[in-house]
Amino acid sequence: MSETGLARKFPSLMFLRAAELGRMVRDQHSVMYGETVRWRMLFAKLDQVTAKAEQLNWSDQVRMEVQLQTLHDYYVGSLRRASGRKTIPMYEGCPADFERNYRIWRDACRDVEELYDYLISYLPRYAEVRGQNRDLHHRLRRPDEVRSTHNPIKLIELARRTQKGKGEWVDRIWIRHAAQAKLVLAQACFEYRRAGYASETLEDESVLIKRLLERTLFKRASKQKVRIIASLDPERAYACHDYHYAGPRETIPPLSTRFMLETNRYILASDKNIPIMFFIRPKRFPVLKGLIKDIRFPQLANIGDGIAMTFAIDDETHLDEVVSAVRRVLAPCPGMVCDQDSNLGHREGRRLDQRNTNSSHRFRAMKYNASIADRIVEVQFLSMRDFIDSKCRHDDAHHGCYKLKQYCKDILPVLFPEVLFEIDWPSDFVECNGSSMPTKHLGFWEELVAHVRAYDSKGR
Repeated sequence: MSETGLARKFPSLMFLRAAELGRMVRDQHSVMYGETVRWRMLFAKLDQVTAKAEQLNWSDQVRMEVQLQTLHDYYVGSLRRASGRKTIPMYEGCPADFERNYRIWRDACRDVEELYDYLISYLPRYAEVRGQNRDLHHRLRRPDEVRSTHNPIKLIELARRTQKGKGEWVDRIWIRHAAQAKLVLAQACFEYRRAGYASETLEDESVLIKRLLERTLFKRASKQKVRIIASLDPERAYACHDYHYAGPRETIPPLSTRFMLETNRYILASDKNIPIMFFIRPKRFPVLKGLIKDIRFPQLANIGDGIAMTFAIDDETHLDEVVSAVRRVLAPCPGMVCDQDSNLGHREGRRLDQRNTNSSHRFRAMKYNASIADRIVEVQFLSMRDFIDSKCRHDDAHHGCYKLKQYCKDILPVLFPEVLFEIDWPSDFVECNGSSMPTKHLGFWEELVAHVRAYDSKGR
């Protein structure tokens, strides 16, 4: 991610030394300059409350309550409409709104903690970094005082903490950066939650859509639990060579060239009785997509798809019939579908999304975004072989490695700066025989990839 792109959308996430910050804020018309001024104005307001609390000898509880209300007033508009302050608040301010939105803020902080845990799951516990075997999970563990704090005032205090006191320079700066990052990410998650992208909301809506499809798209009572056993070809980057459905008593010994998946199989409500594997899931962290694509707010034109569904079929010749059947149920009216792409049929050999440079031509599918029950849903169609390839291939068709490359380029260097942790995140990639390879730090990248493949084989 370029400094310019990050500064435009998430300026407060940038880790800058004083000289670098001075260079970026010389332009008084830049967002970085304005953001620095806005932080200072907010700090001044909070400092006024602190000074008043000391003068009047307020208790810590009263001081915190007034500071939280001051932050709320400053961020979303004054609660005291009679004061005559002219604001354009995010919502009509009243004490009830404050209580409700403070609960949303705490949920947003929990979203941030889950986001960090999710990112750490993409990294092995131990890896060789700069010639030393290091415990990455311990090294990247965020300070306990930041992890346990959901109070924005306390996070601001940690983010403003001076460098005086005990501890190494890196530890003190890390606390400040971690607190500031949590503030920024929690604010973004707060916005997504208020826009309807809360994880529990998406989970409930995905269940409703799943029930709708089970009732209208598939034959009644056709749902069946199956085990898919695939043999992989190590000569072809562990692509799917063949697969079958295991019987209830079939014993499957584990092998590096074998993949097993338990899922539900349905029968399409048509004369041909086409079997379909159907998957639906809520997208957990839309804020990550915002960081990768430089999108600050949940704009529907860019981060609309909060739910993803996949239809996998055994026989690719049935694809068109399945697409038509789903279209009749999910998107029967004009204007309900956008961003349709495919690299199947005569489009074979190109990337599914030509605008996405991280996408690989080895991942074969057809997809679009559809408006379903007031929710934007990403819909994908692919063969069962291609679905297995997305879980197993040792090249860019592997979905987990595709995400890992995005995170190494745009997320991990931002949240875990190299200058603090001495971890050289692979960021520049070139394609070699269908696999993305970094121009530097190849050994470290291979350790990350091996971990992701092993993790995904157990079902991320």
